[in-house]
Amino acid sequence: MLNFLPDLSSFQEGKHVLSIEVINIKGFMNTKALPIVLKKQDNEAPSLIKDKSLIKKVGDEYNVSFLFSDALSAVKGGKILAS
Repeated sequence: MLNFLPDLSSFQEGKHVLSIEVINIKGFMNTKALPIVLKKQDNEAPSLIKDKSLIKKVGDEYNVSFLFSDALSAVKGGKILAS
């Protein structure tokens, strides 16, 4: 798995094409072009992906799994608050 976050801060807002080139140890290469839309300011909260979230009772306990998404800046963290 390749984890790489390019610095796109110098690009203007709007539509761009991000080209990705990957080469393996044997020299085989693959290139993909992905259309992206850049925004300078994130004004939206993360959203819950309900169909990927789970609450399951196991004995006297509950296993809880929530999946959130944030299209612009990723999800940094969170906590569960009981009321």
